[in-house]
Amino acid sequence: DHIPVDCQLGVVVSGWSQGSHVASLAGNYAPSLITAGLFWGNGNYNTACMLSSTCMLCAVTDVSCMNSNYVSLPKEKRRNISGDRDTFFGACTESWGANNRENVIDQLQAVSGYSCSSTRNNCFRQNFNKAGYFVIPEKGHNFMDVSPTSEFMDPETPWGLPSNLDWLAEQGRVSSPSGVCSGNSGITAGNPCSESSECECGRWLKASESDNDEAMLTLTKSDSSHRGLPKNDNKGGGGGGGGGKPNPSPTPPVTPVPTTSAPTDAPSPSDFCGCIY
Repeated sequence: DHIPVDCQLGVVVSGWSQGSHVASLAGNYAPSLITAGLFWGNGNYNTACMLSSTCMLCAVTDVSCMNSNYVSLPKEKRRNISGDRDTFFGACTESWGANNRENVIDQLQAVSGYSCSSTRNNCFRQNFNKAGYFVIPEKGHNFMDVSPTSEFMDPETPWGLPSNLDWLAEQGRVSSPSGVCSGNSGITAGNPCSESSECECGRWLKASESDNDEAMLTLTKSDSSHRGLPKNDNKGGGGGGGGGKPNPSPTPPVTPVPTTSAPTDAPSPSDFCGCIY
């Protein structure tokens, strides 16, 4: 079945190693969609060695397109996390020594756009949405141990999966005031709400189905000329000797005007639908 997805609420990307390179550049091709990124085990200079423990028989690849100034996603919406013994991105830059922490940090600084002391592991910057980089002590390229009791899966680990997915969700979520999308179909009064209606932004919602009180109250309001419209319960049709009044013409969509309180004669919330963003 089709699962409805509203991309205008935010789209986040994440990846590990070469996957993080692909994810990093996603915003360059869809700048209006990508809202945050989380990148594991990446850098701007790759060294692949057949003998990684001693950094011998290596092939190198310049991936300077990963540098922060080439990535369109703002650095305040990016995190980069690598182990300080990552032989693919930094630790094997010099021969005979797979523990070159300084080179790992150099690459993290280049791709993140942030700079901290080489003795500092956590360079998530408090004043910039806690974006930045983290260098994991004593970890190589494959640090993602997803066993339930691992440090990587511990919610308290600053470089671990749970805390960073939380950050990604928070930073990627597009925050807009609850209400009806301006310039769209507004509030529709009547019963039932159209199941096929669509919104250019946000999502189509019945007030009675809203889990947000503020959104529900907004849906139950309309401008003064349409305030208090009852739902159409008339069953009678036209002609044939009167058994009820004919149904009125469908009420056109109207643009809501904020009010301090809902009118006393307003119909129940289920009578209203609108675009919520």
